Formats: sequence, structure tokens, C-alpha cells
Amino acid sequence: MQGIRIEEIYQEILDGKRKIFPPNTWNEDINRELSKRVTRYLIEDVLNWGGEDIKRQWNKKLIKKYKLGGVLGIVYQASPYTMLNDLYPGRFKEWEFQKSSVPANFWTKEQGLKVLRWTIEEKEKLTTEQLLQVYSKKWLIKNKLERPSRVYWGSSPYAMLNDLYPGRFKEWELQETPLNFWTKEQGLEALRWTIEEKEELTTEQLLQIYSEKWLIKNRLSTPFYKYWKGSPYAMLNALYPGKFKEWELQMTPINFWTREKSLEILRWTIEEKEQLTIEQLLQIYSREWLTKNRLSTSLWKYWKGNHMKMLNDLYSEVCREMIKMENVTFS
Repeated sequence: MQGIRIEEIYQEILDGKRKIFPPNTWNEDINRELSKRVTRYLIEDVLNWGGEDIKRQWNKKLIKKYKLGGVLGIVYQASPYTMLNDLYPGRFKEWEFQKSSVPANFWTKEQGLKVLRWTIEEKEKLTTEQLLQVYSKKWLIKNKLERPSRVYWGSSPYAMLNDLYPGRFKEWELQETPLNFWTKEQGLEALRWTIEEKEELTTEQLLQIYSEKWLIKNRLSTPFYKYWKGSPYAMLNALYPGKFKEWELQMTPINFWTREKSLEILRWTIEEKEQLTIEQLLQIYSREWLTKNRLSTSLWKYWKGNHMKMLNDLYSEVCREMIKMENVTFS
């Protein structure tokens, strides 16, 4: 080969001007320099490939098609990955290639978990929130993890993730749950866990944020609609029977507030929730107090904002006492 570069010989083979490389080219290839040069020439000059092209298409069939089957077999023991890694050390991971390029018996359970960890923590550097947003069967397939997921975890994304991070995530936190995963009991357990363990909400905090939007955000929309017909209160009451009243939530159903219901809620708030004496009621009763206790909608709808008229409709005697004390009129 004196006086002619290996790349020129290779191009002549591709052009049909030569049939093969000179005898013993690969057996005498010190440090595999010639092997690496023809591999580089194929990828960068002939194919003009970038990294993603290589991952998608680098395989035995292509290598043989472009007349480098001898190099592959003699120098690299028929391993497309070994051939590529010799040229670009550490640039690619073995599992990033198409199935046909991954060696037989490559995937063990431990290797699957190692690759999953690498993909999450090093390749994509996902936060917990980002991981929960993207992790799914589709994501595993995209990241070449479909085979170990199927072989060792029965195609269950959660089972695989839970083996990597035991107990760190709940199955319902993922974007996708298995068919028939949600039972009524599972829905209530997930709601309890979200309130008491994940967010550690006090009663006051729960009443401030609990709503349809909050349930959807916390991946509870399926059981919410399936078993409680889209009623946040019905689901919460099933978990904590009788602990809360429907009007204590931030949002109530359309047409919830009637005049009669408003007066019943006012009575309940005074007599049962806060257990006020007449003297205490006289001290605190005001528009602000009604607003704080979720009664502002009915106050304005049925009593035009006149809190004394509302109280008078419930307790005429008490109201007369307040009028006497404060010189208030109903006008």
C-alpha cells in the first residue's frame, strides 16, 4: 500500500475499481489505525452522518454493504459497537443502538437498572418532577429500554422504576397507570396519601386548595370522574365521612346556594362549627365574618349584601338585640 492512502483504496472498492483490500491489511494493522481510518471515512465522508444517524442505522448489515465486513470480523470480532467505540471512545453507549446492534445476552436485570439510572441521572439529568412528567412505556422505548422492561419487569414501567428507587414513587404518580389499576379503594388510598404524606396538609390548607384542578394535578382524575362523577366533595367525604361540609370547599357546584341552604349553613356555622354564644355572635358577626365562612355568595345573591337582614331571617330575636345595641337599620 506504499504511496497510496487506505482511504483511497477504500474509495476504489466502493467505486467498483477494486474487489478487496490488499492481503493481510487487517492482520498487520498495528493499533488498529487503518481500521479506525476506514471506519471514520465511511461515517464522516461517505455517509456524512451525525450522532443520531449513527445510533439509528449503524449495524452489521450496513457495515457489510459498505465493504467493511472483513474489518468487522477480523479486527472487531463481528461487534458493530466495538468497531464504533474504537473510533469514538465513550461517545456512545452500547444500548443506544438498534436491537440488531446490541449483543446477544447484553441485557441482564442489573444492566437494565444501570442503564435506566444513567438515562435519568446523567443523560437527561431529570428532576423528580420532570421524571414523573415523561416516564412511561413510550419513554422507555425511545431510550432503548423496552427489551429489559419487557423481559424482567413484564413491561411495567413502574415495576422497573421501583426496583431502581425502592418506595420512592407511588404508581399513581406516573403519567400512565395500568388498565384497571384504579379501584374505588385505590383512589381513596391515593387521595389519603397525597393529603397526609406527600403534601402533609393541615385541615385549613386542605380546604384552601382542594378542588377539581388539584385532583387532576395530583393524577387523581381517573378515579375522581369514574367513581365520584366529578364531585370533589363526594370523593373527600368518602375518605373522611362527615368531617367536612360541602360549602367549606373553595368551590361549590352550580346552583348549590339556595336561600334555605344559606340559612341552614349560617345556623350550622354559628351553632355547630364555632358554637357561639349570643354574646360572642354579637361581637364577631359582620360581612367579613360571613365572607370568611364562605357565605358571601348567598349574602349578596339573596340579601343584597345586608348581613343584618340575613341574620334576621335566621334569628329575629338576636337580630333585634343587635339592632338595639348598634343602632342598625334594615334599610
